[in-house]
Amino acid sequence: NEKRNGGNGEIVITDGYGSSWIHFYDRDGNLQASIDGTDGDGGRFATPHGVWIDNRRDNSELYIADRSNGQIQVYGLDGKFIRHFGAAPGADWLHSPSGFAAWGKYLIVAELRGSRVTLLDSNDEPTVYLGENTGAFKFNEGWPNVPHETLVPGKFNSPHGIAADSEGNIFVAEWLIGGRVNKLTRSG
Repeated sequence: NEKRNGGNGEIVITDGYGSSWIHFYDRDGNLQASIDGTDGDGGRFATPHGVWIDNRRDNSELYIADRSNGQIQVYGLDGKFIRHFGAAPGADWLHSPSGFAAWGKYLIVAELRGSRVTLLDSNDEPTVYLGENTGAFKFNEGWPNVPHETLVPGKFNSPHGIAADSEGNIFVAEWLIGGRVNKLTRSG
């Protein structure tokens, strides 16, 4: 799964397809700590799939894409639970966050089963959904491995990985047979 450098040589690793733990290593590769999500009120991780270090605030925070729980859990870089969002009564707006990218003050989230890309502002509130293809995973037989000729231009099937460049372009890798990478170009 995804690895991101914490800025000081430490490494955070998601074990989403194995034990659903997050592991913290020092710069020499020594295991420092492991968490499974049970220490906070976000619940035990279920397929934690991506991590991102948020430097938009005074204190950096670790965002965890808790994919199968349909939420993002936020921890301090010390491994202590802070909050979770996206899946709560009356505020259930994330489906299955899989990966993160950032551009300026925006956090960009690939949502696998949501079949969309979600932009969050600096308060972690959704500002826009891009390429939304609601229900693609329910209605497309064999999802996510559908034939390329059934893909709809401008709509996502299965956003899995994501990156952004310095100009605000967003690159979305989809999980399907043969793969598909989409480039979203910023306008205005």
